[in-house]
Amino acid sequence: MTWWQYTSSIVVPLFIALLSVWLAYRLSTRREYQKAIRIVKHEIAHNIRICDLICKEIDDDISSRQVRIVDFSMLRGIVWDACKGNIAFKNPQVAEEVEQTYFGVAEVNRQLDVIKKVKWEVVSQVPPSRQSKLNLKEKDIKTLKLVKEFILEKLLPKLNSSKELLDKIKV
Repeated sequence: MTWWQYTSSIVVPLFIALLSVWLAYRLSTRREYQKAIRIVKHEIAHNIRICDLICKEIDDDISSRQVRIVDFSMLRGIVWDACKGNIAFKNPQVAEEVEQTYFGVAEVNRQLDVIKKVKWEVVSQVPPSRQSKLNLKEKDIKTLKLVKEFILEKLLPKLNSSKELLDKIKV
């Protein structure tokens, strides 16, 4: 055997092995990217439904003007935290837009925590016999209105635009 026969007997199998590894990696990253897009879209759709529910609960609180002990539903952000690397790798502009949306989600969750603390402070200061008829203070109603306004004017349009942006991505 000559030198080129030895070389080709080593190089050809090595090339085939490297090609198969590259192809498997390429297919798995594509699947991961598709999965990330799909589950982030699902989380955004869930957050849109939760925002509508929160606005309805705020309206109920404002109209009754009484303290309800029921906590507001919180918005999700766990899926985005887990998937943003996959999306940012292939599409950094979309990832930046969705990241800005999730800053709004974190802000709404923070505001809802503040409202929850205020409600529990009001309830804890009153004896249990009078807790069923607690009225909201004007500053608490103003806070509720500000949260609802933030959700309706800033967060919901961002969630909808992020969902549309993710829908346009061809995977």
